[in-house]
Amino acid sequence: MENYTTFVYSDEKIKILPLYIEAAMTEFIDKNSCFETVAEHYAFICCEQGEVWVESDGKCIKLTQESGLLTIKGKKYRYLTENSGCKLKIITYDGSGVPQIIAYFSLTDAETFAVDLPHFELDFDHISFNVRMKYGFRAALIFQQIIYDIFNSGMGKKAGKNMEILNKYIMENYCSSLDIQTLADVYGTSVSYLCREFKAKYNMSPIAYVNNLRVEKARKMLVTSRKKVADIAVACGFINTEYFCYVFKKYEHCTPLQYRNNRSQLSDVRTEERRVRQGTAGVAD
Repeated sequence: MENYTTFVYSDEKIKILPLYIEAAMTEFIDKNSCFETVAEHYAFICCEQGEVWVESDGKCIKLTQESGLLTIKGKKYRYLTENSGCKLKIITYDGSGVPQIIAYFSLTDAETFAVDLPHFELDFDHISFNVRMKYGFRAALIFQQIIYDIFNSGMGKKAGKNMEILNKYIMENYCSSLDIQTLADVYGTSVSYLCREFKAKYNMSPIAYVNNLRVEKARKMLVTSRKKVADIAVACGFINTEYFCYVFKKYEHCTPLQYRNNRSQLSDVRTEERRVRQGTAGVAD
């Protein structure tokens, strides 16, 4: 195996940034090669030519031309090429804010991302130049824009599909015990990302959405049954009667019992009005 690597290292000063570029490199891997490495830094790897298999944690991902993936600091990765070698462009980065950025965008090393290769190559050259000139802040900004563009172009359809799955799950389980972490797991992202996406679509938080469904069911049960408030709370998925009353009053501006009594009185009035109308019609006849 022959690897030709050109490194452009950053200086020590920019390491105070929340995210800084450690190196920009171009690496050639011969065909039928296999090697393992532990990532010393976070990295974004773009396949410029050929293809390579990347294996980690029992998962194997095929990286082809115009696709990229993230690697996580401290993890072991195995690279394999077959009939053709590959040419990779690699940007390694680090910093105290990197874990938060990865969590914010719900990025993982278990998927590939489509890359606009001409655009990426231009950004790569700009990053290399800025790091070489010790303009670390500019290099970091360009790279963060790359991450945002990849996220913005690749997650839209996935997010939409996942939202449909999540909404179906909520509709089927809102009367059971649900918490925000469970909803995030179903959606396939972090809690913070789920909350942002959910609010953008429904203009409310996931838990508020669930509670709204629960209160709607509770309203119907209060009017159509004589069940105790505590039993209705359990049937609608609330953790206890006190929380049910708190949420219900927040939505309806009255307690569950007051709602039941008001609706009962209103029903009695309407029944009396119908009786009077019927009686009046009978006298007219």
